[in-house]
Amino acid sequence: VLALSPDGTRLAAQENAGAIVVKELDRGPVVSLTRSAGPYGHPYRPSWVPGADSILFTQLNFDGGQPDLGTWLAAADGSGTARSIDLPQPHVILSPDGRWVVYRTTSFEGEDLYAVRRNLEEEPIPLVATEATERQPALSRDGRFLAYASDASGRMEVYVRPFPDAAGWRTQISSQGGSAPVWSHSGRELFFHTGSRELATASLEESGGRLRVTDVQPLFSLEGFGTGDETATHNDVTPADRRFVMYRILQGGREAMAGPRQMIIVDGLQSLLESQDRATARPPS
Repeated sequence: VLALSPDGTRLAAQENAGAIVVKELDRGPVVSLTRSAGPYGHPYRPSWVPGADSILFTQLNFDGGQPDLGTWLAAADGSGTARSIDLPQPHVILSPDGRWVVYRTTSFEGEDLYAVRRNLEEEPIPLVATEATERQPALSRDGRFLAYASDASGRMEVYVRPFPDAAGWRTQISSQGGSAPVWSHSGRELFFHTGSRELATASLEESGGRLRVTDVQPLFSLEGFGTGDETATHNDVTPADRRFVMYRILQGGREAMAGPRQMIIVDGLQSLLESQDRATARPPS
C-alpha cells in the first residue's frame, strides 16, 4: 500500500519485508517506522492522520500460534514509540476532518464497511453492510463522499455513496469491473483499476448533493505495476492530480507481492498518453 502525505512531500509505504517506511520525496531519506518482526508483527496498510504528523497502520501478530489483529499509530518521523489503538480491524482510515474512523470488517459472513466516532466510545454505524463483499473504502478529500468496491452485481465494481449518511443514494462508477478507488484532490475525478488491468478515471459532476458520472476514460495499462491483493489500494495521486505513485514489479509474478518492488512516480501523464496514442495510430510497417 502507498499513501502520500496531504502536502505530497512524503510517501508512506508497505515494504515486501513487512515494514512500514516513510520516504521524503524526491531524493530525501527513508525512515522505517516498524520492523518485519518484533512487537509490531506484520504491519500493513499505512494511512496518514489528518492534521497530524502520524501514520495509522494495521498489524498482525501470530504470537502463541493465534492471529492477533490490531491498529497502531506511529510518528511519521520515526520518533517515539508506536501505540496501539483498540480497533482490531483489517483496514482502518480516518476522515479528512479527523472526526470519523472508517474501517472494513471481515468474517465468514463477508466484508462490510463501518464508521465510528474517533473517540471510539459511540456505537459504530454501518456504511455498507450487505450480503455482498464491500472493501477498499476511500473518502473524498472533502470528506463528503465514500468510494468503495463491491461485488453486489456479481463482480467487483466501484461505487460512491454520501458520507457519513451512506444510505441516501448510490452511484455506480465502473461498468466492466472495477476496484482500488482513489479520489482526485479536485473532487471532480475518481481513479480506479478496471477489470482489464488499466488505470481509468471517471469524471464526476455534483447535482443536488449527488454525484453522477459524466465520462470514463482509460489512462494507461497496469501491466508491470503492482496492484496488490484485492482488499487494498496500491497507488496514490499527488495534490496537483498530475502524477501517480505506484509499485513497479522488478521481477517475479504479476502481483505486487510476487517479487521485489520499486516505488516510482509516473510523471508527465499527458505526454505519456499522447505518446501512447501516436503509437496506437502508427500504421504497421
